[in-house]
Amino acid sequence: MSQWRLPTILTAATAALALLGSPAMAAHDDSFSASTPGGCGVADFVDYGTWGDGSKKDDFIVLHDYCSDSKGIFVMAWLNGNQVGGLQNSNGYAGKPTMYKPWDDVKAGDRIAMQVCLTWSYAACLSGTYSEKEVRTSQDG
Repeated sequence: MSQWRLPTILTAATAALALLGSPAMAAHDDSFSASTPGGCGVADFVDYGTWGDGSKKDDFIVLHDYCSDSKGIFVMAWLNGNQVGGLQNSNGYAGKPTMYKPWDDVKAGDRIAMQVCLTWSYAACLSGTYSEKEVRTSQDG
């Protein structure tokens, strides 16, 4: 075996083992989105990803405002049929998305649900701006 092959093989094997043990290599990506009619407000459920401070987190929502319309975006979250909270993004179109972690830990088989709407004030959703209530069952927690 040539001199360069052994270090290359060892490096590749070490990288593969590191990836196999990381949460990012989950068996199934449970991520999904809910969007208001017209797409001004979007809530993304992130199964595993990067939080605003650069750390890695599991099971959170990123709430986006994609329209310059003077309205805020509000998301409601459920776990196994129970509403666990809600959060508003009032940062506006030019602002950063809001990150929200309403669940301590989602487990395999848990039902996650989100609904998003446009709002003038906290939790006062405007008629006709509700998304469909998006529900998913977590495959791997």
